[in-house]
Amino acid sequence: MHSHPGYIPTRRKAGDPLLYSTSAVPTDTHTVDLSMFPALYQAQEPACVAHAITQYVMWLHYKKTGEIKLLSPRFLYALTIKAMGTDPTQGSSLAVALKTAQTYGICEDVFLHNDTSIPVNDYVDLTKITQDAYNNGLNYRINKYHFLATLDEMSLKQAMNMYGLLLYGINISDSWWKNSAGFNSWLAKDLFPIRPPKGMTDPSLSHHLILGYGYDQTPFDYFRNSFGSTWGQNGNGWFGTNDVGYIYEAAVIEDLQDAPTPAPVIQKANDIVNTIQQVQTVENQTVDPVVKANLATVIAQLWQSFLVLFK
Repeated sequence: MHSHPGYIPTRRKAGDPLLYSTSAVPTDTHTVDLSMFPALYQAQEPACVAHAITQYVMWLHYKKTGEIKLLSPRFLYALTIKAMGTDPTQGSSLAVALKTAQTYGICEDVFLHNDTSIPVNDYVDLTKITQDAYNNGLNYRINKYHFLATLDEMSLKQAMNMYGLLLYGINISDSWWKNSAGFNSWLAKDLFPIRPPKGMTDPSLSHHLILGYGYDQTPFDYFRNSFGSTWGQNGNGWFGTNDVGYIYEAAVIEDLQDAPTPAPVIQKANDIVNTIQQVQTVENQTVDPVVKANLATVIAQLWQSFLVLFK
């Protein structure tokens, strides 16, 4: 049983880009094939936001290159929590996570294994992220993202038609966390659709982010969860279109950065960081205030040069 929310729907910033619905009539059916990707498993970590975004980015990369890459939600979650400066046991904001993925990307799992069995403070330990992981993550940066301005069924379908996938923030009950058939009536009896809870005052209610990948005229909305392949049907579920009122917010990722960061740029960035560390060492050792001020100016200029590399 999980008590953490995993998702904080109130942290969207006023400046985040909004996607407004159009007059276009969506098709009756839209589905994206995600069968080539494993159903990610957040286990005990309150990292549904990072897992859903990571699955989205894996699909965008596949769509763009034809390559299947396993990326690390742990990388994104650790950096998102750093940006938020909050308790990692309480989950993260979709807005901050998207901005983090836009800034740092998401590294491949081989550079930071997504071990969701460890304590959350170890899971977000930034000392475990190597420079190679940071460099690799820059190859998987998102470019543009948009929050939906309205959350009616028409707008949700239009967004999926245009962008393929959709990040949903919804209400769930504790029954969602249990992937053992004996503890879950809908799973034990293979009953669908999987619905968000009807009782909005349910004390076990929490927030959760899932990845929508389609809908049909039934009408149902289909999604990929982050509770592993034993949950639902190989990690997937669906809910009725009448349940869209339980969606807190939704967002799409337009695309990834046009090209991986060139190796010479990464090398130059590494050189700048190494130089900064050397100057900081001298700065910490000197007691002359004039020298300290001059060194601080040099460090500031070096950081500016570093940021310019990734604009």
